[in-house]
Amino acid sequence: MSLSNIQLEELELQYFETIFSSLRSNIRGVVDDLQSMNKIKEHWKNIAKSGDGYDAGFERVIYSSLQRGTSDLGRPNSCLVGADLFFESTDAFIHIDLKSNQPGNNTSDHWSPKMEANQSSYKTNYDVDGEERKFEANLPKYYSINDLDKPTLTYFISILYVVETNNNIFNNLSIANINLSCMPNGQLVDLYGRDPVGAGGNIDIKKARFRMWPQNEILKFRALENQPNRLRLLFENQNLINMTEMTSKRPLLNLLSSLRSA
Repeated sequence: MSLSNIQLEELELQYFETIFSSLRSNIRGVVDDLQSMNKIKEHWKNIAKSGDGYDAGFERVIYSSLQRGTSDLGRPNSCLVGADLFFESTDAFIHIDLKSNQPGNNTSDHWSPKMEANQSSYKTNYDVDGEERKFEANLPKYYSINDLDKPTLTYFISILYVVETNNNIFNNLSIANINLSCMPNGQLVDLYGRDPVGAGGNIDIKKARFRMWPQNEILKFRALENQPNRLRLLFENQNLINMTEMTSKRPLLNLLSSLRSA
């Protein structure tokens, strides 16, 4: 049996608060762990290939931090169709996907990350230069288990990091900003329309972007009376951001200012 839109958003917000509180309560430790590769760089920096990503290490840290910080997310689920982290609680299935970006050619990926079909239940059409496109999500709005319907809840942890290199050899990694966001469940498409979805890097029915900050306005829980933000600031290194060259720097500073004042 489906929840009402208000009940669904209350549940989305409940687990949003759980994830946020778990990470925020030990955010300095989380950041230190994300940067812990620097301590042993002499043992791996010469064998890492140019272009290797840091997501796998980041995922280990976030998973460990959430497991230490809370038991409210339930048990991990092994399904191959889902986000980086996937939990089953008593009343929901919780997908948490980690997105990491460097402040290079497209810093805006940090607040409009690429999203694939296995990371969302939100199906909608969207516009690309006047042409109608479709995003076809793979996740169900609800999982049915033993005649009990549990909603799909989707969250993104977005990490902006800066890597220093010398002759293309890794030297140091620093975390600039971490944000937590909640993608609406597909049931809410009549409430949000096309706002949360935009064109991905490659136009594809199974790929799009989650627009956390459409039209420079933070996405909100629209069915709830006080409409709290669906995007929150977990950590920022203001000095690092200010001294780092990047594209879309002014929009990033504006976004962080809005998150701080929320």
